[in-house]
Amino acid sequence: MKLKTNVFIHKIYYFIAFLLANSFIWIFLAHIINDPVDKEIFNMFIGSYNCQASELKEKIISSEDFPTNIRRFYVKHYSLTSETFSTNLKTHGLVHSDILILPLSQLDKLPSYGSLCASFDNETATKTFGNTVSYLSNDNINYGIKIYDSINQQGYLSDYITYTINDYVEEDYYLVFKKGSIHLGDLSNKTKTDYAIKIVKDIIFHV
Repeated sequence: MKLKTNVFIHKIYYFIAFLLANSFIWIFLAHIINDPVDKEIFNMFIGSYNCQASELKEKIISSEDFPTNIRRFYVKHYSLTSETFSTNLKTHGLVHSDILILPLSQLDKLPSYGSLCASFDNETATKTFGNTVSYLSNDNINYGIKIYDSINQQGYLSDYITYTINDYVEEDYYLVFKKGSIHLGDLSNKTKTDYAIKIVKDIIFHV
């Protein structure tokens, strides 16, 4: 009788183990199915004095022109006055971002604009963004779009981004497309989508 009881108990243990294993398998499969793939993720890096990142994110994704296939959209802001800004730029901005907004002084610290920024010629610039946009240029090659003009103290997204504060030098800001992003459209031959172009055009013309 004791032997039959032990066998019964073992069967119960095996059954419970089977149920747990199946649960983990289904959780794992659901995780794989539901997690967005790279082309469904978009990262925006902002280096400025302050930023209403959550409000800016909501404004961008609520636009009727926002790409519907993007399942994860991140707006990450890092203060220029933070001691860890340079580290955050190197570990996040230069690695994971698709577009970045930075002051010229930070871009000038790069070995070259082309080490970070996707480049595009004047013909592509005019075709993509029109004639009303100013660019970060060198030798007739464009590396970014001027998003804040320090002389006129005007810029895009000024309702959300603080570009200047007292005791700090006024400077221009640029939006740049990170070299290697899979969302660059006509700005890259190896891209998968043109989401960066669509989002930036929406920022320039609508947001």
